[in-house]
Amino acid sequence: MSNAVRFSFLTFLRDQLLTLGSLVLLVGYISTEVYYQYFGIKFQTLNLGPSHLVYRGITGIWSYPLILISYCAGFVIISSDHIFRSSAVGLKVRRYRVLSLLVAVTALLLFTFTLSKSYGQNSARRDFSGIPGVSTLPEIVATTPAITSLISFDCSENPFQCENLKFRLLLIDHNYIYVFNPIHNEAAIPYVHRIKKDSFSTITTSAR
Repeated sequence: MSNAVRFSFLTFLRDQLLTLGSLVLLVGYISTEVYYQYFGIKFQTLNLGPSHLVYRGITGIWSYPLILISYCAGFVIISSDHIFRSSAVGLKVRRYRVLSLLVAVTALLLFTFTLSKSYGQNSARRDFSGIPGVSTLPEIVATTPAITSLISFDCSENPFQCENLKFRLLLIDHNYIYVFNPIHNEAAIPYVHRIKKDSFSTITTSAR
């Protein structure tokens, strides 16, 4: 393999990895922001590292398969540009090649942004439902002391909140535990309770 061919291949591989990595991070960031926004939480205030965003961007392939279209489109765009760049025609119309690449990348980002929002919203609705086998969040079976002794409810304002007290564990960060009572009503408002971690001595959960 000549040096020119090796350099071309390494450039192609670098561009593909940068494109895929950027799309994974974009999907992870937007979907995570929309997900926690559904529960009234700004995820930027949580202690979520880049690894969480990458994980969410990758697992979106299984959780929301449409995301795969975006990743494949990125591969096709970069591959097409490399083929066109190395051709005789591509060298002659470089200006138009760059312009077409810019348009394609812009369209891809907008498409990915839209899919990521839908991915985050669908995930939030699924988990908020609390339906066994549908929600991915663990159900809180028991705590010491009882959760109901640490929070208060206004049933007159949100009667759905008091129908069936079976809490789900949304998140645990360095300082707080976030729980909510699933409501099988899309019109209901998600009420998330943030409780200090040191308020509990034990928490028992079940993956159901």
